[in-house]
Amino acid sequence: MDVKVEAENGSNPPYYVGDYEGDAAIIYFMEFWGGGGIFNDDNFTTIFPHNMTNSQSYVFPANSIEVRAYQLNNGTENRIIANNITNQKNISNSMKIAQAFSVDILCSIDTIYMWLNYSLTGTYKLWARIYEEDFVTIVDQYNYWISSSSYSGWRNFWFWNNIIQPNTTYYIVYEIENTTTVGASMDYGGNSTWKAELLNNSIYNKGPTLLFNGTSWNPIQNDTEMDMLCYFRIIKVLDPHQIDLKIYVDNELCTYQKRKAQWGGGYEAFYSSYFTMPPTTDINLTITTNVTVYSASIDAYMRYIYLIPAFGWFNATPDRIEWTIIYPNRYVDAWGMPGTMFAFEYDWDFVEFRNPAGDPASNVYFGPISYYNSSYFALFTLFGPPPEPGNYTGTFTSPNYCHDIITKLKDDSVFQEVTSFELGQTIKLEALIEDSNSNPISGGNGTINFTSPSGQVVFSETNLSSINGILNTSEFYIDTGLETGLYTISVVWTNGIEVGYDCTQIEVKSKYNFCHDIFAKVKDDSVFQEVTSFELGQTIKLEALIEDSDNNPLSGGNGTINFTSPSGQVVFSETNLSSINGILNTSEFYIDTGLETGFYNITVSWTKGWRVGYYYAQIEVKAPPPPPPGPNWLLIGVLFALAIVSTPLAIYARRRIQTRNWEKHLRNLFVLSKDGRSIYGYTFGIEIQDPALISSALMAITTFVTAAVKSKKALRVIDLQDKKVLMNHGTHTIIALISEKNFPVIHNRVAQFTEAFEARYGKKVATWRGDMKIFKGTDELIEEYFPVSMEERITRGVKLKLIETQELLRSATEPELIISILRSVTQLLTRYRPIIEQYYMDDYAELIKAAEEKMGTI
Repeated sequence: MDVKVEAENGSNPPYYVGDYEGDAAIIYFMEFWGGGGIFNDDNFTTIFPHNMTNSQSYVFPANSIEVRAYQLNNGTENRIIANNITNQKNISNSMKIAQAFSVDILCSIDTIYMWLNYSLTGTYKLWARIYEEDFVTIVDQYNYWISSSSYSGWRNFWFWNNIIQPNTTYYIVYEIENTTTVGASMDYGGNSTWKAELLNNSIYNKGPTLLFNGTSWNPIQNDTEMDMLCYFRIIKVLDPHQIDLKIYVDNELCTYQKRKAQWGGGYEAFYSSYFTMPPTTDINLTITTNVTVYSASIDAYMRYIYLIPAFGWFNATPDRIEWTIIYPNRYVDAWGMPGTMFAFEYDWDFVEFRNPAGDPASNVYFGPISYYNSSYFALFTLFGPPPEPGNYTGTFTSPNYCHDIITKLKDDSVFQEVTSFELGQTIKLEALIEDSNSNPISGGNGTINFTSPSGQVVFSETNLSSINGILNTSEFYIDTGLETGLYTISVVWTNGIEVGYDCTQIEVKSKYNFCHDIFAKVKDDSVFQEVTSFELGQTIKLEALIEDSDNNPLSGGNGTINFTSPSGQVVFSETNLSSINGILNTSEFYIDTGLETGFYNITVSWTKGWRVGYYYAQIEVKAPPPPPPGPNWLLIGVLFALAIVSTPLAIYARRRIQTRNWEKHLRNLFVLSKDGRSIYGYTFGIEIQDPALISSALMAITTFVTAAVKSKKALRVIDLQDKKVLMNHGTHTIIALISEKNFPVIHNRVAQFTEAFEARYGKKVATWRGDMKIFKGTDELIEEYFPVSMEERITRGVKLKLIETQELLRSATEPELIISILRSVTQLLTRYRPIIEQYYMDDYAELIKAAEEKMGTI
């Protein structure tokens, strides 16, 4: 099937063209009459040839047979209402006169006789009608034209197409129409021309005689004593069903239609049929009855056809499907009715018909025609000569066989109809292929295209065949990299006889997130309550809300929920979760007290077919608050002592440590190798420095200064206003002392310490590889050359004790050990509170925080 897209300057949507592949043709007819009659018999038989050959040796196969059995009767007889003209009587003038009658058998009236006596000037119609009892339905009628004449006698009115049912009241109605003047009404004065008979006895009365006054029908005076002078002849009609009439074609019983006869009164049996294929043997027609029929007429026609195929093409847009059909006419010797016909498809609409010269043909009619089980309409001419040879062109439009486009989305292996798509979905497209009576059409050849808003053909599938009226594509995936917006779906389908073409648009949206929220819940007396933060040591569970775009809850699917610490550790993860009425929830789990505090991450992922949900949130996990005091009296005592020593400093008098000697100005001493490595560090009192950091800084400053001033002398003092760095350069080491004052006595002490240190460790420094243990006797040298007061030693010892206690407390887990450490903290704070208040409040605060954390775990 040749169907292609025809470029029309980039038209959108494009139009499609394709070839006509049907059986439309020019039809030439011949016919054979094989009728006759039945006379005092119960059957009729005739033989038809299966084809005929014309003078050009063209073979005309038999195409159809038509049979009518009519005028079925058992003879005639007269029925008299009144016929004694010697007892004539005039009746009152009226517009119309009606005489009732009935019969006792099924019959047909073929003649009514009335006794009329008139003398009229002008032109008139004399009407005789048969009415049903309601005076609404006319059963049959006949009229005479008369002009300025006189008459007296029986006037007969012939009827040819009526059926009179037995034991049913009818009326014979007589009226005169004045036609002298166009539009004139019935003549009152002339109706007295129909005479009545005065009956000898009312028992002879056949029924009411009525007069019409223009508004209503009313009985005549003395109605029971008179009837109108008339009688009629009936044909005793036979009902085809009651006499079991049967029609056989080639010994096959045929179903006929019983209907009112087209010619003559009564019923007829009518049968008409087209052959499904050209017959190859002669055709036998037989008609039988179960009674002897007095008389019946049989009309039987066999029609034969000769075909010249037509050809053409279609041009389709979504709004119009137009066919151009070429009929190559030539002279064919044929004499059958109705003459040459130009067939086109049954459900096409005629637009125009042009002769070989290209002019519109005149006097063109069209009607139904069938050949070999296919129905068509056909063009023909009733008047004038046969069509001249040449190509005739017919233009037609056909209905659109594509009635709807259905968009479907894959959902758990099942495709559901939707009104929009999303990127990342798997879809397929369907089109409904039906005829104009909504009957599904199978077969044909179709193409479905899916085009983006920018004109890119994202998907195209050709050579699709309709199955039970459904033209569908294979499934395909809408890539997430495509654009969003209104996509165009175009469908074109044809079977060479009919065409379907439709376009529609559908929105393709960004991927929708089906996870709408996360709920954090804490277990409280076996009931989970929603919260905004957690604490270490709590039992929790997590929930996610799964809903569609209309906020309808979704069930099923497969989900995962993760709970991750601030440092990235996955603390809890649960997979294969299924949503229940829109809720995806984890089982309960415990937040271990050993975990870190801070903001934890909750991530939810869920899928169900094409549906995807993802959500991310953070929730703070805090340390639990300290528990209320319990009955542990030892712990109560410890906490009470901590509370006392934690009282604000303003309550207590501050005692400052007084020093009067140079030793009080010393802060730190560092021993460095000549290449700047830190060998040893010592702190005089409260300031503890990083030896490695100080060593690096001093070497950098020394190197920079000596290079900048281009001096060969070593740097001995660095003055920072509030602090001084006093330096002494030995053979293997550099000694640096940080002091608040730059006294000569301090310089001397540094020089003496340098000599003593190198005397003891000089050779070891030259080969030193980082082992600090070899300098463990340095503290003795420092105490010898830098005698520090007892107060400063105590101050330095308090600092070290605070640091040591804090480390012990953080690592302790056993309640007994924690209580023991807290007791020692209480003793330390009680004993050295003035020193702590002056120098170590930050360290004290850290220690108190660690104590509170540990108390919450007991």
